[in-house]
Amino acid sequence: MTRPAVLRQVAITLGAFLLVGVAAAFLWYWWWSPAPATNAYLLDGGKPFFEPDQQFRSTGLYLAVAVPVGLVLGAVFMWVYDHDELVTLGLVVVGALAAGLLMVAVGSWLGPDAPQSIDVNADYSDGFPTVEAALTASRVAWFLGFPGGALVGSVLVLVGFPGDGAVPRRDPAAVDVPPAGQGEVAHSPS
Repeated sequence: MTRPAVLRQVAITLGAFLLVGVAAAFLWYWWWSPAPATNAYLLDGGKPFFEPDQQFRSTGLYLAVAVPVGLVLGAVFMWVYDHDELVTLGLVVVGALAAGLLMVAVGSWLGPDAPQSIDVNADYSDGFPTVEAALTASRVAWFLGFPGGALVGSVLVLVGFPGDGAVPRRDPAAVDVPPAGQGEVAHSPS
């Protein structure tokens, strides 16, 4: 493979992963909104308390978007660039990590800011304020979601469609077995 072909593959693969990462962030935000809201209480110094399902919602939806999108991208690029599987696999991993991080960054930028603690000494005449949750995903989720899906897609293509590189190999130590009804195979001395 020539150097310009490798550079073209790098640019197309990484560019596609980054572009799809931004698009996936908009899909994640659209699916997640409206933001979960809760009242702030005097627990833990005025930090807002969100129910566990509200806290998990943004990470769960991140995975629901990132894993299938990564799976499709990994499979497509492994199918298209099957001439050098190791280079393609490396680019898929790097692109998926970058796309996952970019998806979290753009999604967090689109969503509301992280809720701030309320002033517990302030006088709230109509009760404590309502705050919205932030659109975030845990580090484990962004590290495993997009890349995990991309690796699974790549492996499915490599195993299911081995391509031109899969040639049958003959084991030199194998014993020739004649078809049924024929005599022994003559071996020439080496």
